[in-house]
Amino acid sequence: MDPSPHIIYGTILSAIVAIGSLIARDRQTHKAISDGDSALHKALIDSDNALHARITKMQEKYVHQGELSRHTQGIETQLTQIREEQRETNRRIDHVLTALTPKE
Repeated sequence: MDPSPHIIYGTILSAIVAIGSLIARDRQTHKAISDGDSALHKALIDSDNALHARITKMQEKYVHQGELSRHTQGIETQLTQIREEQRETNRRIDHVLTALTPKE
C-alpha cells in the first residue's frame, strides 16, 4: 500500500509550516531580547548622563575653585615629600646592601 500523494504533500506541507513557525518564533524572541537590550542600554546611558550632570552641578555649586586648588596643592606637596622620603630610604638600603656584600 503506497501512501496517497495527498498524505505525502500534507506531511511535507506540515513540516514546512512547523519549521517556518520555529524560525518565526526564534526571530520574534531574538527581536524581543534585542529590543530589551536596547531599552536597557538607553536607560543606563540616560542614568549615567544624569549622574554626571549632578556631579558637575555639585562641583560648580559647592566646590570653590580656590579651596580645590589649595587642597590639590597640599596633596601634591605630600606626594613630593613621600617621593623624597622613598628615595632616601632606597639610598639607605643600597648603602646597607653594599656594605654587606662580600668583596672578592
